[in-house]
Amino acid sequence: MEKVRFYNLPTKTLSAKAIKDWVVKLANHYEVQIDNFAVNFINKEQMLEMNQKHLNHDTHTDILTFDYGNHHVIKCGAICIRVHVFPKRGRKRSNN
Repeated sequence: MEKVRFYNLPTKTLSAKAIKDWVVKLANHYEVQIDNFAVNFINKEQMLEMNQKHLNHDTHTDILTFDYGNHHVIKCGAICIRVHVFPKRGRKRSNN
């Protein structure tokens, strides 16, 4: 049974159900069971802090992932997504 939780979801631009469906679809494709998974939407400064704290990188990034499990089960996983990424990426794709 997968449990997907959301933090700071920008509800005007994203659907929790659509994201959960996408995460479950990926897990099924790669034959991975999800026990707990968190999707965190954070700002630029928070992302830099996370990158510095957990990876010792002093650079900006758009996405960080954390997997606490094995090859077949994600006991507790998380993805941190920089909030600004979605509108920019969407505009870029719609112009192509």
